[in-house]
Amino acid sequence: MSLRERAAFWLTTGVMAWLVVLWVDAVHALSHGGGSGLRLAAPLLGLAWGLVSGLVLWSGSLVVPLLQTGMERACERLGFTLPRHAALVVLAVPPATYALLPAHAVFSAHPATLALFAVYLPFPLAVAVLWIGALWERSAARWPVVGCCAAAVLALHFVNAWYYPGLYPPVHHALTGVALGVAVIGVAFLLRDTVRRAHAAAIAVAVAPGLLGSGPSAARSDAHFDGTELQHVMVWTDALLDRDGDGVAGWPGVDCDDGDPRVSPLRVELPGNGIDDNCRLGDRKATVAAPAPAAIPPPAGLAAWRSTRPRWNLLLILIDTLRADVVGALGSRRGLTPNLDALAARSALFTQARTTHPRTGPALVSLARARYHGRNLVCRRDLHGGAPTLGTRLAERGYRVAARLVGDRWLGTPGAMGWGRVTQRDTFQMRSDAAVTRDARQLIRGDQPFALLVHYADPHSPYLSHPGVAPRGDGIAAAYGAEVEATDRELGALLAALAEQGRADDTVVVVLSDHGENLGERGSRGGHHGVSVYDEDVRVPLVVHLPGREATRIDAPVSIADVAPTLLELLGAAPLPDADGRSLAGPIFGAAPQAGRWTLSEYYDPDYQLRAIVSGHHKLIQDVGSGVARLYDVRRDPGELRDLARAEPERRAELSGLLDTWIEHRADPTEPHPERCP
Repeated sequence: MSLRERAAFWLTTGVMAWLVVLWVDAVHALSHGGGSGLRLAAPLLGLAWGLVSGLVLWSGSLVVPLLQTGMERACERLGFTLPRHAALVVLAVPPATYALLPAHAVFSAHPATLALFAVYLPFPLAVAVLWIGALWERSAARWPVVGCCAAAVLALHFVNAWYYPGLYPPVHHALTGVALGVAVIGVAFLLRDTVRRAHAAAIAVAVAPGLLGSGPSAARSDAHFDGTELQHVMVWTDALLDRDGDGVAGWPGVDCDDGDPRVSPLRVELPGNGIDDNCRLGDRKATVAAPAPAAIPPPAGLAAWRSTRPRWNLLLILIDTLRADVVGALGSRRGLTPNLDALAARSALFTQARTTHPRTGPALVSLARARYHGRNLVCRRDLHGGAPTLGTRLAERGYRVAARLVGDRWLGTPGAMGWGRVTQRDTFQMRSDAAVTRDARQLIRGDQPFALLVHYADPHSPYLSHPGVAPRGDGIAAAYGAEVEATDRELGALLAALAEQGRADDTVVVVLSDHGENLGERGSRGGHHGVSVYDEDVRVPLVVHLPGREATRIDAPVSIADVAPTLLELLGAAPLPDADGRSLAGPIFGAAPQAGRWTLSEYYDPDYQLRAIVSGHHKLIQDVGSGVARLYDVRRDPGELRDLARAEPERRAELSGLLDTWIEHRADPTEPHPERCP
């Protein structure tokens, strides 16, 4: 093979391998409702990275014979024969080992284990390389190898998409890299004996569907939100084009100054330094945060209701991982929550409640402090607590404050702050909501007014079996549903115990969840949460039962950050300072919801920086580091399947402006440390 033919062969192999992997991802995503921009993203990224890979492969094909010759001569002098493809092993195994180490570190962060892994991994890799090299010389192995590689690429993609990409980023990226490596092997075997002129035609056929896609901005957005391998390659592209190394690329306009590592959308704005640190609304001049939302006057009827008892008790029931759409009162027809539905039928039911964060600990801090998640963090990274909280305010009011939490690591954490006596039992792997009910029955006894947080956690994965409750069907949704049904049974038992002890008529009962659960939406396997701000993860039930009050249904967007201000007003306790949440007592007592209400859900991680704002019936999701966003009408499209960002640019700009204003004037000014975050 001449030098020119060798270059054409490896360039074609590189391009076609990338196109194969990215088109598999694009077709899979399109079949699950992915955006049309995927048709452009696949060929654009495939061509760009394929050409780079082809140049690397071509260079390697030139270096390998020279390296092999040098190694053979050195071995001859030492008196032994070198394996035929040893040079290929030397070139391929070290970078492959290095690339796979981060994936292994996800499951074993101990340095000794990583060291052992780095020692042993080269051996199977070397065997694989030698085996592939031996097959290359056998013409009869061409089609078996191509077939095996095609099957492996498909299998690797479906494994990659099996779990949501944010759960284990290094593992997902490693799977993408392995899929690309397998595709290179398969394409190389496929093209080895073909006519060279057919290569260009094959690439043209692979690229042609991309011409039917949307523009570059749509391709970027769809790759991030709908893609798996496409998303990973887009992240790699951003990292490659990030000139100042601050984690955000300058294109297309994401990092407002890609030459200054102090400036990016992930930074915290410092006032008066002449720099737009966070790439929004310019340099902030004020040194203090904007004031909290103005207090709402007490609703008519609140004082009269409060005076009907010397002191109202509070039973705050947190059902971990309970999605809103499995609750019968919120539209589900599965019949999983009869006790919660019965309570909702005589209570205030909030149909558009959302959490501040899709994980329990951060959500509990927001619940206790009435602040959105970003204001409970240091540098958008480390969760911290602070006083006063809902629990401390109620203790000041004379309540016996206590919490029963599932888990064995709550004590001393921000999530358990302010709850006085904290009882923690079991783990999320070994738990029983029946035990929670038994402990809660003891806590509601006594004469002193109580304020109790009771934490049920059976709907949390892993899904366990319960006597007398069988899954209604097969699959992960059925297993999750059985857990919900078992927890609802315990909720009924606790409410019955409250009545038996004569406390039902003087106790405010609140039932809510900290977050929802992914059950396979958007192509993933499901059974997880914590890395998404779609509604299956952040929309939660919220029921507030006030004895003596009529039932009502409130459809305005509300947040779990509103719960503490609501309860403190209902129970006559002092409000929390500088809270983001606002009291919902007005709507509970029949007043119209306050105009302009919006809610915020956030998720911050080195690999994902997500924010979701809901105003009215529109929801905007932003990926901060990538500069892409999606807009949904959650009333007409509750599954969040139809992106309206390009169809309704004014609405997108409105919600984006609300987010920018909140970050600039509320979140950034209240960072605990004034110095620039690293």
